[in-house]
Amino acid sequence: MNNVKDSSFIKDIIITFSGQIFVLLSNFLINKMVAIFVGVNEFGVFNIAKRSATVIGFFILLELGISIPRYYSLYLKNNPKKAYEYYQLGIYILLTMAVFISAIIFFNQELVASYIFGSRVFSKYIIPLLIYSIGIAANTFIFSAYRGEERFYTYTVIQLLTQVINVIIVYIAKDDGIETILTAWGSSNILLSIVFMCLFTRLNSEFKTFKIVNLYSKIKELLIYGIPRIPGEIIQFSYYLIPLMIINQRFGKLSSGFFAASTGILQAFLPLFSYVGIVLLPKVSKALMEKKMGLVKKQVRYLSILYLLFSFIVVFFGIIFSKQIMQILYSNEYTEQLNIAKILLITLIPRAQFLLLRNPIDAISVRPVNTISLCLSFLIMLLIMFFSNSVTLMAWSFVISDLVLAVLSMIFWSFMVNRKSGAENE
Repeated sequence: MNNVKDSSFIKDIIITFSGQIFVLLSNFLINKMVAIFVGVNEFGVFNIAKRSATVIGFFILLELGISIPRYYSLYLKNNPKKAYEYYQLGIYILLTMAVFISAIIFFNQELVASYIFGSRVFSKYIIPLLIYSIGIAANTFIFSAYRGEERFYTYTVIQLLTQVINVIIVYIAKDDGIETILTAWGSSNILLSIVFMCLFTRLNSEFKTFKIVNLYSKIKELLIYGIPRIPGEIIQFSYYLIPLMIINQRFGKLSSGFFAASTGILQAFLPLFSYVGIVLLPKVSKALMEKKMGLVKKQVRYLSILYLLFSFIVVFFGIIFSKQIMQILYSNEYTEQLNIAKILLITLIPRAQFLLLRNPIDAISVRPVNTISLCLSFLIMLLIMFFSNSVTLMAWSFVISDLVLAVLSMIFWSFMVNRKSGAENE
């Protein structure tokens, strides 16, 4: 990582960015297909179920999606056997949590439904939702392992295969309902993850065996790093789930359907701003070990300016062509409340800065700094929503909350990177 134009860094970004473009386009297609097949009323319910599964997936994962690539990258060059041990321990943690969370949800399906959907009537969605959450956790774990080993090509292939399979499933199950789609998505993700776990083991066949009793310190290290970050990840995805649940209960299914479509446009653009962060986590972890944080500081500053310019361009065109985008992604019946989509698009500008900085911050700090920022900004959003009497005001709470999140991220990053680079110069 010698400079901003480092060839391997640029190559990794191009590979990852190409994959994220495909993810973005396939998410457009999936959202449009589901929106047409289930209608406005059920589209809100579908999004609540889908996003709830993502949140449950983070409980199962225990932030292994961040801790595995971080620790794998730290030791990959000097001690690859130790790096692989972190991966193996991650599998044990993942399996243990999947069984534990599944047991809790299985025996409390109606209670979970009342918390998520506001009614026990929706309990039929809980098992499909659970299967999908396990699939998300397994999928996230395995492509995070490939991130840690800096195999970004394989990481991208996993994402592409997942998206292609998801599109095919939606088309095949278009008449079978939300439950079938979620169950099939979860099952396919689990099977695909197993295949690539076997491949990862084969690629590291010289490090097959170890004694679990000798590795409690590493388990403790992973959990100490990961568990405090879980609230932050849950909050990050609850940004779009909690408001949807509140709107569903306060304003009804129709309003939640329109709001889900508006947040769907916003979330569809987010992969454009996450690809560099995907590459930066292992790169910054390696730079931390090699004491090259001064170069990282310059690189991130350069990328921050590019992100700012790019996000302004995306928001500008998104607002101008919001009606056409809504028609392309969904259908004409979703264009009744375009003002919500336009307001939410503004959040891309501050959110892009957070998406750039969160991975470098996680690479530098063992402390859950991003969790602190997310908690504070989320509390501000909820406070504004509490006093909001319209869906429009709720949408503006996103803008204010994300602005606070971006400012906090920039402050924390500046403090930490200056301290690390300053220590290297002493």
